[in-house]
Amino acid sequence: NLAYMFITHDLATVRAIADRVVVMLQGEIVEQGEKDTVFNPPHHEYTELLLSSVPEMDPDWLDKRLKSKVNNPELMRMR
Repeated sequence: NLAYMFITHDLATVRAIADRVVVMLQGEIVEQGEKDTVFNPPHHEYTELLLSSVPEMDPDWLDKRLKSKVNNPELMRMR
């Protein structure tokens, strides 16, 4: 068994490593519980604000970027 306190604004990391979450605002607990309960959906507006600040990566970003390069006539001439 292991317990630790991880203090951060990085909720993407919290999702990856935590089982339970406590969200604090100005030194007061505003939400706490199992991470799935706290994050899906968040019940406090501050938790929602923190979650909305986590950037989401487009899983197809590399395919889109490669296709745009391959279909570029300027790059095709350079080959």
